[in-house]
Amino acid sequence: MIQSHLSQDKKAKYDLYSLAADYYDIEGTEGLTSSELWTEAMFFLTAGGTTTPTSIEIRSGPKLTNCKYLRACIDEAIRLAPASLAPLWRTQSYEDQSDEPIIVDGYVIPRGTEVAVSLYSLLHNDQYFPDPFDFKPERWMEPDTPENEEAQAARTLVHDAFAPFALGARGCPGKPMLYLEDSLTIAKTIWYFDFESAPGDIGRVGEGRPGHK
Repeated sequence: MIQSHLSQDKKAKYDLYSLAADYYDIEGTEGLTSSELWTEAMFFLTAGGTTTPTSIEIRSGPKLTNCKYLRACIDEAIRLAPASLAPLWRTQSYEDQSDEPIIVDGYVIPRGTEVAVSLYSLLHNDQYFPDPFDFKPERWMEPDTPENEEAQAARTLVHDAFAPFALGARGCPGKPMLYLEDSLTIAKTIWYFDFESAPGDIGRVGEGRPGHK
């Protein structure tokens, strides 16, 4: 697509390239190199082409407007099958003058060392998500009755550990678009169709392991 656009006028189409064209291949720090342009194009293609398909695993849902159960199903599908498994790399800044070392599982992490947690392991950790291999949208739903402090803390922990879009400054900018696309696509699909598991072994395709519902 990039090669096709390079052969046309830079404003021939209103898309990613037309937005970046004024900064492409110019001298100085404000310029955009070919490798950077290709990287950005690949990023947008991946962001829109993997997150939505891998999270469409819903069977039913109410109306789209204020549809909390639909959102819960989407979050649970993303938790079970995250579109990206890139590690969430972190490092202690050399500017951090704290005397306290970082200790992970009994190991002292030297300052400046990059460490990461497997996203799949994080989202399937039963300390945060009880019955982690079961599809339970209700874990994302607010209860109808008041919860005690222990239950509230557990619910907060679920949301704190939910990081399929990364966190902080590296958080995915396409997150709102994912929820918009998923909600519209799924709601429209289940409005017209009913779904059931296929008979036999093919009906178990996609299960993480026996018992993964």
